[in-house]
Amino acid sequence: MEWEQQENEEALIYDGGNKAKLFVVDYGEHMFLEGEWRFRLALKAVRDQINKICCMGDLSELCSVIFVNTSNSNNTHKIDCIFTDKELGVTDAEYVKKLDEIINCDNLKEFLLPKLGDSGMSNWAELFFLCQSMLTHSGKVLRKKVITIVTTDKEQIDEEIQQSCKKRICLDIKFIGTEIKKQLDPSFSRFSSFEEISKHFFFFKNYSLRSTTSLPFDLGDGLKLAVGLYHLIKPQGKPAAILMDSETNERVECRTHYLPKEDLEGNSTMNGEEENNGEIQEYLNNENFEGEINFSKNVGGVNVVLDREELEKLRRFDRPGITVIGFKPLHLLKPSHRMSPAKFIYPLDDLVSGSSVLYRVLLKQCLERNLFILVRYTQKPNTTPQICALVPQSMGEGNEGNNSLSEHLYEGFHLLELPFTEEARDLRAFDRYKPHQFQLVLFVHLKILKNNKFWRQKNLLIN
Repeated sequence: MEWEQQENEEALIYDGGNKAKLFVVDYGEHMFLEGEWRFRLALKAVRDQINKICCMGDLSELCSVIFVNTSNSNNTHKIDCIFTDKELGVTDAEYVKKLDEIINCDNLKEFLLPKLGDSGMSNWAELFFLCQSMLTHSGKVLRKKVITIVTTDKEQIDEEIQQSCKKRICLDIKFIGTEIKKQLDPSFSRFSSFEEISKHFFFFKNYSLRSTTSLPFDLGDGLKLAVGLYHLIKPQGKPAAILMDSETNERVECRTHYLPKEDLEGNSTMNGEEENNGEIQEYLNNENFEGEINFSKNVGGVNVVLDREELEKLRRFDRPGITVIGFKPLHLLKPSHRMSPAKFIYPLDDLVSGSSVLYRVLLKQCLERNLFILVRYTQKPNTTPQICALVPQSMGEGNEGNNSLSEHLYEGFHLLELPFTEEARDLRAFDRYKPHQFQLVLFVHLKILKNNKFWRQKNLLIN
């Protein structure tokens, strides 16, 4: 692949397209054992996710709510014991209020009895067929499809049903419990209610698992391979503002019309503006104005004055890619050296053949010798090069098996940005003056006396 031809192209591939989320809530009898707290907790979890989707204001986020194991049904395919409470589409605050009304009622069973009926027994294979049909015939191109089933009885979906689903509709079922939360926070077991979990955890927007850019990995002497860069954590920017009509509260459509210059000559107001614009342009084109503006940039802790051309050359200091500098022992890499969230790189055989073979050999040697790779990393042409460390990761014996985390872990290199000299943090402990306990008490008493500004008399002070 000619990397020089891609130098001026946009490196990042933004996550676009519509995303569909189907929330399936179990209405079976096992959800109402020992009270209604299980079913109420499931509704709270679904309500919290839908509410956050509404707050994001992203029109590409589509969601649907389905109740399973009911006695009544209203779906278009006439499947028994499945009730579609909300069709796939953009949600609003009215549906969140509707869920709040259900959650806050005293008796959930009696409140939902006219609509859902009593608890029943549905066929899980038919449920997956209904979900696939909703996603296929939605009328929109869906880049990401997620089905979330909230239930306490996962034994119903046994291996036989999973195999039949794979053969009939090519749908793979994966159980993900609380193991991921435990990996993120070892003290996850201290939470006893859904409200406590909501207070301590933030809402994360899911992105598609695809590389944001492709880079050349230069090992030296003309030996290169192609790797894809995956961002494990992406910053969630503020969404673009949507213009709304103040009276009707409806979305306003903006249209731009371009008129020829001859049609604007008769307008005196526009003529005045053109005269002002002409004076400004004449001032900008003046010879005395050229070269008067310089830029000050901090380079290596020193403020250097640069003109526009020098600044552009400094921005394009290096071509995009990863260049190996050397190898270092892993024990020299400290946690304080991490300057940003880790990124993951993976070989791309479709760009450079043999990249995966060379990548795995490099990973194997680094794991055997307990080394990390020191590299120079440039993501785009107009970005400053970074000194980074490629830390190898293996599956390990503790992560092997058929648990819910095995499919989310990959062998490969994590890219960590390292600090420059001026960015290094001094973590050495230094002695601070600690006042004596008597001095602290004396300071508090003096502060109280200073705040008391009223006139003191003997007869006003009672012992």
